[in-house]
Amino acid sequence: MSVEVSAWPTPEAFLQHLGEVDEVKGCIVHGMAHTWLSRPGVFRAGTPLLTASVEGRTVAAAVQASVGKVVFSLGPTEAILALAEWWEKAGRRPTAAVVPEAARSVLLGLWPGYPTLENTLYALRTMPALPEKPGLLRRATVDEAEWLIDWTSAFGRDAHLPGDPKPKLVVEAKLAAGHLFVWEDGVPRAMVALAGPTPKSVRINNVYTPDVFRKHGYASAAVAVLSRMELQAGRSVVQLFADRKLDHTNRMYRKIGFEPVADFVDLELSPA
Repeated sequence: MSVEVSAWPTPEAFLQHLGEVDEVKGCIVHGMAHTWLSRPGVFRAGTPLLTASVEGRTVAAAVQASVGKVVFSLGPTEAILALAEWWEKAGRRPTAAVVPEAARSVLLGLWPGYPTLENTLYALRTMPALPEKPGLLRRATVDEAEWLIDWTSAFGRDAHLPGDPKPKLVVEAKLAAGHLFVWEDGVPRAMVALAGPTPKSVRINNVYTPDVFRKHGYASAAVAVLSRMELQAGRSVVQLFADRKLDHTNRMYRKIGFEPVADFVDLELSPA
């Protein structure tokens, strides 16, 4: 397979050349590109925005999502490897990567390292049923930031997220964007958030319930209602990642109606 890798100078150009990498196969890269479009001051000129093409068809993509971290879409292993080789040849080996599980061994052959998190990507395209659960989902408010930061920090620990999630910055950004929500029935019971919105898709993340409120279906209710809101607003698909090791979480998402798309793995990479 002959693979051609192209680097694009702007998020606009990148989005115009994603080809077969749709908003399911490339949910994070689409989300990142649209975030940069909506907040142009955040995009740093020279940030690698890459596509891999076979016979003129774009079949995979990758972006540098943050300093040292590269995120890959789904795509043929040969295309994923070609994208990684671009970073290697440019002398810009990343320190972390999110890659399709199918390309794990090939990537680790090029970039030695170890897995830190193994997720399944899920997608929901149909309206979920509303939960029979007392309470409601509402947007979180700025005056709740203190305990939301505590919850976000606890979520990072419970989810074994790699690196420093910087909970204060996460909460401040999501509150400013109106992307952080709380399920309450008199008192807050669970938290859920949106990420990477595009005109067609959005991801759900930061799904968290404090220990004392668990096993009552609050998180499930929050995810179902937020997903329904987004589909009613015109999104064609809602997506999320779930840790493969957490059986109860995966069962919850499947019960809501999310269908598995593919497995991904977060890698911590050794220096060159």
